[in-house]
Amino acid sequence: MLLVGGFSAYKVITGRQRERERRRAGQQKARLARQGAAARINELPERIQMLEIKVSALKDQAVEADSSLLVSDMDKVKALFDGAAAAYADLAHSAGDPDRDGLTVPEYQAIEEAYQRVLAKLQEADTLAKTLEERSWALLQVLSDVPLRFSEVEEAISQARREIQAARDAGFKTGRPEALLAEAGSILERARTLFGDKRPGAALESARQAGEKARQAAVTAEQLPRVKEQAIAGAPALAARIESVKGYIGGGADAFDRISAAYAESSWLSIQGNGTEATNRVDWSLQSL
Repeated sequence: MLLVGGFSAYKVITGRQRERERRRAGQQKARLARQGAAARINELPERIQMLEIKVSALKDQAVEADSSLLVSDMDKVKALFDGAAAAYADLAHSAGDPDRDGLTVPEYQAIEEAYQRVLAKLQEADTLAKTLEERSWALLQVLSDVPLRFSEVEEAISQARREIQAARDAGFKTGRPEALLAEAGSILERARTLFGDKRPGAALESARQAGEKARQAAVTAEQLPRVKEQAIAGAPALAARIESVKGYIGGGADAFDRISAAYAESSWLSIQGNGTEATNRVDWSLQSL
């Protein structure tokens, strides 16, 4: 009997010890969850404040969709943080205190889960804030890139002017490069207007297009001597081909005379005048040559 009683007492004692250990483990988990939430609550306000200042400044410099989205997401970050901070404060003033001893394991688990929910909201706010920071920096980069791109385009336009003037001085016709240069100037002015209207993204794209037109103008003017050389080199072959075409035109005229003499007008009316048109084009080719 003494042995049985001693064994029963041992089981009771060890059972109570295991229960105390489970409660301590549950209490420790609840404390860690609270500490994690507290750390985020202490860390996030300064980041959010700095981010809000940045977003506010960007809102004044850009009115594009990106800017509106930044403001919207900034409001989401603040709402997530405020909701999580309020829930944390409610837990601190309610029965959700993990420092209370003597609670059951399920009670400590409930406290842990409550703080984990708060932490999840804080992590969501943190993730959105990081994304918002990245997009803010991207928009800031665009804002800083636009004036630099304007300067690059102005230099490209100046270079195109120099190339066009050199070609003109050499006796070349510069209508095509001049037209490209005029397009570049017009697009650049549109880019400046867009930037003044707080549309940096559109301004940057227009500046890119203006720069491309200016470079095309410079290349076109620079290549005029080479184009002339190629035309001169190809002139003999072209002259020979024109003479060959003249022969075809003459043969076509003879064929038309036979057809018009042998058949009704309605059967050859659709080809009448083709020979005259071909002759005119040959004459134009000879003048160009």
